[in-house]
Amino acid sequence: AEECLFLSAICSVNLSPDPSLDQEDTRIALNDLQTFVDRYPESNLVDSCNSIMDRLNFKMETKDYNSVKLYDNMERYKAARASATLFMEDYPQSVYNEEMHYVRIHNSYELAVKSIFSLKKERLEEVLKFHRLFLQKYPESKFVKRVNKIEENTQKELNKVSETYAFRELESEFNKSQTSSKAKKIIYLKETIEKHRNFVAEFPESDYLKRVNDIKTKAEKELQKLQ
Repeated sequence: AEECLFLSAICSVNLSPDPSLDQEDTRIALNDLQTFVDRYPESNLVDSCNSIMDRLNFKMETKDYNSVKLYDNMERYKAARASATLFMEDYPQSVYNEEMHYVRIHNSYELAVKSIFSLKKERLEEVLKFHRLFLQKYPESKFVKRVNKIEENTQKELNKVSETYAFRELESEFNKSQTSSKAKKIIYLKETIEKHRNFVAEFPESDYLKRVNDIKTKAEKELQKLQ
């Protein structure tokens, strides 16, 4: 009975296909081998089962790795980022994990820069988080130069986004001052002037500088009339 159960499991193993194909038969083979090990834990065939299971698990791992790479090559940034993260969760000791970290950083950056404005800041900050995790885990990686370049570009892009956010906040504050309430009007105008001061200090070379100066001038004139 022991030998027959082992040979039955080996038949399942022989049905396991190439990693590029569906791996349902591989899952069945793994289950059959595990059943044998559980039933006959003292068998001299257990080592053989464990060795075969390692090989089959690596085949499953390679299948999932190829799926991530396919998304990466097709420039499906969101799918590549998500599948790379899932791969690392499913295979925490995988030999592919260094590359999976890089794939996640690269696709997260591409997704961030191509996102609508309201999503850019959060996604760019996520790239920086992934970059820090990568350097902590693989400080000597062959991908270090590439991820550092991505980090540099991310910082530049994040500065642009922060600059635009700051301008829009200033503009919004001034627009709020167009209210019938004199008390509120004064508060909003003062806030506009304060935001202008902060903006100029943080972004002295900004392309928005003329526009924010114009808004400040209008705010000051309106404030003088009210006071």
